[in-house]
Amino acid sequence: YGFSRYPSVDRDITVIVKEELPVADILKIIFSSSAEFLEDVKLIDLFRGERIGIGKKSLTFKLVFQSMERTLNDEEVNIETQKIADNLMKKIEVEFPK
Repeated sequence: YGFSRYPSVDRDITVIVKEELPVADILKIIFSSSAEFLEDVKLIDLFRGERIGIGKKSLTFKLVFQSMERTLNDEEVNIETQKIADNLMKKIEVEFPK
């Protein structure tokens, strides 16, 4: 990969999962989601508390999307983000905050 002259687009996705589920497992699922323009993923927040339930944790990931050929539009990035959410729902017990 080289550097793209087109801007990246960030989206945050928050998931609530069982406490014992390793972050590495979630990252593996995110990267295997066939999201065409996904360049990077960073864990940016971890929360535990009564609001989300005993034995659970809330994780927020910053997803970075970028194309080498053009600027991505919102609809494309939303579709890619939805692919990731669908794959997470398929592979693990996950909740998305309201």
